[in-house]
Amino acid sequence: MKFIHVGIAALIVSALGLGPAWAQQRPSEAEKQEQVSTTHVEIHHRFDGLSSGELPDSKALLLTFEHYSEQSYGDQFFFFDVLGNTPDQGRYFKTGEMFFRWDPRFSIPRIFNLSMPEKEALIQDYYFSVRLTDVDVPYINQAFMWGSSIDLRLSDDFIPVLNLYARKAEENRWAPMLAAAWQGPFTFFGADFRFKGFIDFYRVNEGWIFHTQPQLLFPISKTISLGTEHQISRNLYSAEAGWVWLPTLFLKVFF
Repeated sequence: MKFIHVGIAALIVSALGLGPAWAQQRPSEAEKQEQVSTTHVEIHHRFDGLSSGELPDSKALLLTFEHYSEQSYGDQFFFFDVLGNTPDQGRYFKTGEMFFRWDPRFSIPRIFNLSMPEKEALIQDYYFSVRLTDVDVPYINQAFMWGSSIDLRLSDDFIPVLNLYARKAEENRWAPMLAAAWQGPFTFFGADFRFKGFIDFYRVNEGWIFHTQPQLLFPISKTISLGTEHQISRNLYSAEAGWVWLPTLFLKVFF
């Protein structure tokens, strides 16, 4: 992986709170009184999924490290995935794939000392944004993206992020990418959950790719949550795979 050393360095910098900043999810109004920083690990068991085309066995163990931090001039999100091989290979606990992504965003109003939008405004902040990904598998390319980002206020506790990028991935030409992410409270049968996830929609030389991973989490303490994640994609793995659904159950631990 060409950029893996960059990813590890970014991970260390992020954990120390020293880097420029980005966010998958904008904090709620109550959290805006102070800069937010969160770090957690997720341990997933991924089940064999369903596909409209050809998809190999997909049951595997997945370990995810995520870090998010806010700073005076923007925010950042970083994650690192380690995916085990499938049990039929006899290597469930051995690394099969690795992937990292780093997304710094730079607030234009804060950097240039402009007036911030009103508290009740639909657009809460707007950014220059960058995304860097690296992976050691062919179906998700090493890629660099740059563009713009906005935080949309739909309620005090639900402020999704919308990104528009120009994307360049290895042998692929520059192409557009639309990305969104969200996080917010969700009540189901009287129980309090968190609903979060992302959607990516972008073009490569072979055509358009759709990829989303919604999560539903049930907090059992301040530091531990149980959840389920569902990866839904089209043409992510290959054109032959078509639509793919991969469910997981996972344990999430905050530090």
